[in-house]
Amino acid sequence: MKHIKLKPITERIAVHTPTEEEAKELLSMLHANGYKWYCGDSLIKQNYWYEHKHESAYSIKSNKSIGFSSCSGYKGMGVKILSLAEFVVEYVDIKSICDEIFVAFTKLQNDMRYVWKPQPTEDMETSGETGKNSKKSQLNLCELLKGHEGEKFYSSLYDNMVDIRLYRDVIDITFGEYNTSIFSNGAYYKRGVCTLFPSRALYEQHPLDATKAWSVWEEEQKRILMSVTLGAMGDGKTMHRIYQFRTPADRDKCISKIKAILEKYSKK
Repeated sequence: MKHIKLKPITERIAVHTPTEEEAKELLSMLHANGYKWYCGDSLIKQNYWYEHKHESAYSIKSNKSIGFSSCSGYKGMGVKILSLAEFVVEYVDIKSICDEIFVAFTKLQNDMRYVWKPQPTEDMETSGETGKNSKKSQLNLCELLKGHEGEKFYSSLYDNMVDIRLYRDVIDITFGEYNTSIFSNGAYYKRGVCTLFPSRALYEQHPLDATKAWSVWEEEQKRILMSVTLGAMGDGKTMHRIYQFRTPADRDKCISKIKAILEKYSKK
């Protein structure tokens, strides 16, 4: 919650948190915005939810001090009580929720690349695909595998998964303490057969057709672009970004995450 920013809270309010999960979420949000317990302790050191359990409520003062009691106790004092959802709608800076969504994307995608692109698109639209998808009649693995050093590939020389290092027209392959070099077409001899495959499975499927095995692998490497437009959120300004995903499953996972965040912070 460190990315969620709060608007100034000028009146004394209390937030009802019927579950400990909601209490932790509220206190984490307040802690990130500089709030502390009345005594000066950190809000994330102890949440005190067990004192009143499902009746727990936390009072918030304009001097950024927090207290805790029961809902009935605060009602008796005439303190305005909000649910966590109502508190978020009223006091959270809406732009920071958009930022939180983008942070969620980044955490889900290790190699995500994104750019701002201010063009009109439909919400959560799949806008296209990019990737190394041109099938070459002559295998050039030095070109094909750029950006994939550090990944493991199958070598029929060692009948095992190996590490690779690329040079201009030579590939170094290492298996444990063993090391050798092959040409850019994957062959040990210039006119020999390819000895490097994307995986053992693809080698077994296409043992005599390395070009086919690598073309299947190329298709799997396509990145899927997804454009995301967030509009009419609070101030009505539109935020637009394009994200790049390795597989449709990664994209769908992120769509689910975005929908969950939007639903969580939308007024019922």
